[in-house]
Amino acid sequence: MGKELLWSKPFASVLAQRFERCDLLLRRRCYRTKAGLCSQPAKYFEELELLGYTLEGCQKIYDELAGHAEYEQRPPISFSTLARAVSAVDVMKFSAPDGPSYFDFGEYVISNIIADPQCVRSAPDLAGLEHSDGCFVDNLDPYIILRLLAENPSNLDREVAWRFSDLAEGGWIDEDSLYEGLTASDSFLLVTEGSSDTSILKKSLELVEPEVADFFNFIDMGENYPFTGTGNDLEKCQQIRTLGPNGDSVENVNGRAASIEFFLDLSYGSVPPPTVRWTSYDEKQDAYQGELVDKEIYVRAFFDAAGRRPGYDTLCLTYLWDHIVSRCLGKWD
Repeated sequence: MGKELLWSKPFASVLAQRFERCDLLLRRRCYRTKAGLCSQPAKYFEELELLGYTLEGCQKIYDELAGHAEYEQRPPISFSTLARAVSAVDVMKFSAPDGPSYFDFGEYVISNIIADPQCVRSAPDLAGLEHSDGCFVDNLDPYIILRLLAENPSNLDREVAWRFSDLAEGGWIDEDSLYEGLTASDSFLLVTEGSSDTSILKKSLELVEPEVADFFNFIDMGENYPFTGTGNDLEKCQQIRTLGPNGDSVENVNGRAASIEFFLDLSYGSVPPPTVRWTSYDEKQDAYQGELVDKEIYVRAFFDAAGRRPGYDTLCLTYLWDHIVSRCLGKWD
């Protein structure tokens, strides 16, 4: 039987799609099972952060709730104290005692969560809290608690169980309503300069970051692309054969010609060694700009082989998406 550290009112969740159907033992030494949902924090940690639940985002939600004019309860502790206590908990060492099946509002979190020795050792101020102090924490967004528990590496591979059968059987919720899709405000729009960029980004996302693919939408601006390039810094771009006003040369093309095709495997199969042709002079940068010669060959190899045949290297695409995702984390910060 698991340890119950998370509590909340019934709510639909984007994360429900990251959980798998499972059978859960009922509480209090009962050997019957009911349907539920299970997952590990390591599987949905990145999604939590993309939804805004970084540590900074969690603190902002906490502070806004604490200062809300229409909210009656006030926090008995600071967010830093709560974060220090919850993130110290190893759920497998959690010692929640058996208790009644019903608790008054605020009672469960104080008696069974905050009173745990792991919490008190990390935040001694918690020892003096009373049941009435738990009302604020009882109403906290459950994603905050999930995020704080994930701060402890010991919890990342622990199974998190989501019990919903009693609520569904009682008519409080419909099971289908648990699975809430992403709203427009939860997702990110990536503006690309051409259809080739869009196609590469879409496929590579499904290959290297499939868990967060539904967070991203794409729009191809084509000729009306409103942004200038920001440049890349790829090691493979530091020694590239170039063709231009000074003839053949070997140069660092980062920031001048390192288009998205350079994130592909440029040595897969029989593709030729990459060559950049300088095409125009940029007065602001005081440097020539160029493009990869015969880039269609590398794009074709990507769509033919990536994720289908052994040996295709997607390491640079992983680097690219790690960077994109990192820039999207904590959008409430």
